[in-house]
Amino acid sequence: MRSVAVPFGNCIEPSNVKAGGKACPIRFQCAGCGFYRPDPSYIPAIEEHINSLIADREIASAIDAAPFVIDNRNAQIDAFRNVLDVMRRALQQLDGEHREQVEQASAVLRKARGRPAPTRRHHSEKGKPMTQAVKRTSADILREARRRDSDRKRDQVFRTVDAMKRDGAPITFAAVARAAQVSQWLVYAEGVREYIETARVAQEAQPVQAKRAGRSASEASLRTDL
Repeated sequence: MRSVAVPFGNCIEPSNVKAGGKACPIRFQCAGCGFYRPDPSYIPAIEEHINSLIADREIASAIDAAPFVIDNRNAQIDAFRNVLDVMRRALQQLDGEHREQVEQASAVLRKARGRPAPTRRHHSEKGKPMTQAVKRTSADILREARRRDSDRKRDQVFRTVDAMKRDGAPITFAAVARAAQVSQWLVYAEGVREYIETARVAQEAQPVQAKRAGRSASEASLRTDL
């Protein structure tokens, strides 16, 4: 079965696999997806990720974040804990020899991932070559995937608003969210909210401008007739 690499494992969701991992239908919430295939070599990394989510939840609670923010962190923590439980139960069900083979292979993979990344050459102001190591963690990959998905959704909203302006469709936040097939919170996000509001105000002003233009034309016609 074809798959594509995702944080802490692989994904077999067909549309995401076809797009090379760039078309996740649930915005890379891997731990809650039935198409997610976690990799036991990532068990320590998942434990670290859970600790990071717990820290994020405590910070969100301390700054009086909205309940849905804290609920989201709790849901992710529970989902990743379930992933760990499933993998550990599966390992325990293996006989001793096979379990040892999996653990040895996982150790090899972790060691390989921990090796220094290839260096990229840069040049200083004096023209002397410099080297800089580039190392990406699973958390980096997850953040980048979410950023790409967020950018794609924002572009989709902007294109939808432009199309609604051209077609004369009534522009409201709810209508844009439905037409762009994005969540309600996204249309109120910074940068997106202002774009929609500007288009909405401009659209509401158009009938008034048209009415004024029509009245002026009528008056000019009357003067001509007279």
